[in-house]
Amino acid sequence: MAEKKKRRVINRGDEIGNAVFLEKKTTNEKAVSHGWLCRCKLCGSEFFAYTGTYGDAAEGCPKCRSSVYDEQVKQDMIDRWSIHIGERHGELVITGLHLAERKGGKYQAVAECHCDCGKDTNIPIIRILQGGATTCGHNRNAQLQKGYDIRDKMAVDGTLITAIDGNREKNKNNTSGHTGVSQMKNGYYRAYINFRRKQYYLGTYAKIEDAIEARKIAEKNIYGSFLDWYASEHPEQWAQMQKHLK
Repeated sequence: MAEKKKRRVINRGDEIGNAVFLEKKTTNEKAVSHGWLCRCKLCGSEFFAYTGTYGDAAEGCPKCRSSVYDEQVKQDMIDRWSIHIGERHGELVITGLHLAERKGGKYQAVAECHCDCGKDTNIPIIRILQGGATTCGHNRNAQLQKGYDIRDKMAVDGTLITAIDGNREKNKNNTSGHTGVSQMKNGYYRAYINFRRKQYYLGTYAKIEDAIEARKIAEKNIYGSFLDWYASEHPEQWAQMQKHLK
């Protein structure tokens, strides 16, 4: 039978690691929890160490132990993401890495990048690896202006052509799955249509099929041959729009 390991006897003034044991203490008068009042050799503060946790006390007070833990966590993060240093993503080359503190005491790995345009920039590395960033942003304004130009060319008398040709994606807050139809809190369906910056109410229906039909009828009456007219009068913009939607 293996010999039972004896518990270490602690005496006043003993030093174990970063802890100096000052005196035996209990956490209350009923002596529910036993331990020692200790002094941290790292910061000089006093703290209580419960019986059986002297191994933790040897690493210092709770604050110092937490600091050591945080440093280890940060080092693990750096080791994890540093393998991407030297990689190219689009026009960016990752040249370094550092951690940025976020709210709540958490940290985020940030890539130090050099862009082909000659500019250095810092971008969260997870954003780069997920394909969300391929440049320093030097072409952002040009792309935005290009989008504005396309939008302006596709707008006639306050109506955006892409909004009425049936190819536009439904809004994220759409509650019915059908353009121009929304479900209300009472379960009924409201049909509506937008034209020339105005919204027209088409009625409330108990069945979604009736609301969808009301919307389709309104499209034929309100839009009419507008798209045909636009394609005839503005062929270049119409062709560009069709190419953009593919």
